Amino acid sequence: MTDYPKHIKLCYDYECNCACVICRDRIQRLKQDELVLLNKKIDTFFIPLLKHAELLTVNTAGDAFGSRHTRELIKKTIKEYPNLKFDFTTNGILCNEKIFKKLNIIPDRIHTIRISVHAATKKTYGKMIKNGEKLFDTLINNLNYISNLKQRNNFNFILNFVVTSLNYKDMPKFVKLAQKLNAYPVFWEYKQDLCTNTKYNKDIAIVSSDHKDHIKLIKILHHPNMYIYKNNLYPLLQNLQNQDIDYPLKKFFKKLFNQKSSTNS
Repeated sequence: MTDYPKHIKLCYDYECNCACVICRDRIQRLKQDELVLLNKKIDTFFIPLLKHAELLTVNTAGDAFGSRHTRELIKKTIKEYPNLKFDFTTNGILCNEKIFKKLNIIPDRIHTIRISVHAATKKTYGKMIKNGEKLFDTLINNLNYISNLKQRNNFNFILNFVVTSLNYKDMPKFVKLAQKLNAYPVFWEYKQDLCTNTKYNKDIAIVSSDHKDHIKLIKILHHPNMYIYKNNLYPLLQNLQNQDIDYPLKKFFKKLFNQKSSTNS
């Protein structure tokens, strides 16, 4: 090869410190033999793989800071490649000053921080994340830390929100939370391929047209806050936002109009 990829995305390490209803039913940890094997590959495989890279994305299968292996990978990569930048994917619970110092992460090395939040209130976060109500204050403190860090440095700060029937009412508040933190909110729909270690639950798939609260989701998507940011809805949600809402009275006048039209013709 003469041209090498500049951006490498790693998605193989499932270890995570949180259990979220959209992807796993329990906290996932690598088995000891898996951890040993992956750590051995840092020097023999991953470090050489990144020789020509400018940007590294970690860890979209688990948590960048919740995984023991990924933390070791980050630390060694930072030491080996001083110009490499990072795109971190995390739930935010361990995304703080302490872990940055421990891994030698300085703001100049950060390209993007993506934090999966899926809620704007403690109560909703408790529905989405196991023990979420206990973790929520820690999350907010860490979000404020990243927000302050971003104000002094230039990197992308993204807050992810997967829409389900458990959290859709928080969407307008989530936009305002992102505004307050100087972050960019991204909404995407709950679907089967998001479930890594748990069964797909149709009962919370509110984007489905046959879901009992589907029309309520469309109403939420028409909330003024949902138009503040551009291009932050995944295509299916964008299509739903573009739909007209059939309120009962509106349905009545539509039906009446159609009846008159057919009589006149």
